[in-house]
Amino acid sequence: IFKNITPDPLAGVIDLNTAIWEQERSFLKGKKYKIYAPSGKGKSTFIHFIYGLRNDFKGKLMIDQKNSTKMGRGEW
Repeated sequence: IFKNITPDPLAGVIDLNTAIWEQERSFLKGKKYKIYAPSGKGKSTFIHFIYGLRNDFKGKLMIDQKNSTKMGRGEW
């Protein structure tokens, strides 16, 4: 679950009024999603957050009801 995520690098740089950023969205394990947006709108950043490669954001990223900031590498 993405809960009001604001990527630090994009804050103040782009309009974050999108279907992902600053919203609450759930994604189901095993389900496929299509991600599309113009260049520079945070598609790669979104993927990096999901895979735990980056954590430079405000808000909460919950994975299996666990706050991602409290998860170790092995739990990802």
